[in-house]
Amino acid sequence: MERPVWEMLERNRTRLSMHMPGHKGHAPFCAADLYALDTTELPGTDDLYAPEGGLRRAEECYARAAGSAEALLLHNGSTAGIQAMLMLYARAGETVLLPRNAHLSATNACVVGDLQPVYMPQTFTADGYGYVAEETILAALAAHPEAKCLLVTRPDFYGCLTSLKRIAEKAHAQGCRLVVDEAHGAHLPWMTGLESAGALEADAWVQSCHKTLPSLTGTAVLHLRNGADRE
Repeated sequence: MERPVWEMLERNRTRLSMHMPGHKGHAPFCAADLYALDTTELPGTDDLYAPEGGLRRAEECYARAAGSAEALLLHNGSTAGIQAMLMLYARAGETVLLPRNAHLSATNACVVGDLQPVYMPQTFTADGYGYVAEETILAALAAHPEAKCLLVTRPDFYGCLTSLKRIAEKAHAQGCRLVVDEAHGAHLPWMTGLESAGALEADAWVQSCHKTLPSLTGTAVLHLRNGADRE
């Protein structure tokens, strides 16, 4: 009997992992029978979109550990979180500021939510590294006082961390919410000498746990600075 997916994965399981997922093929807690644990939304197993039991407790623990007021567990990576952040703080027809190197899900959020994106251009180094400079972001804020939401990608796709202090101060001073795509920085709350977006006054930030932490592919979390935003 052919088992093509199983056989494909078996052929690749022993290669050196220098890529996602962060668990590198090792269960962080104990070996588990995933078939025995696979279930649906039942009274005893909770519901991700209306958590009251184990999922809600897990969110409370995660928020406390990572330094946010609320943490909402996600599936399918950070995409849903990026879309939720933008459409939480901006309504149809309103302006959002996006870095030119934003993830495609941010552009999709503008389509779904009828938001008006203003793209902030990249700066390029001599060796081809493209990034959105802090001064570019501050200039965009000054040029668009009507903007309701500003998205920053941090770390960017080269691993660099944009300084957020002046950006957060400027955005909040003019009533603009700061949201951060921290998909590649789920480890930052526990790093010495580095800070997550939450410690730098972001209003919301999303992290892909499967990229740099020991969780299964697709797991992510949306953090909120203000617990009232959860509803």
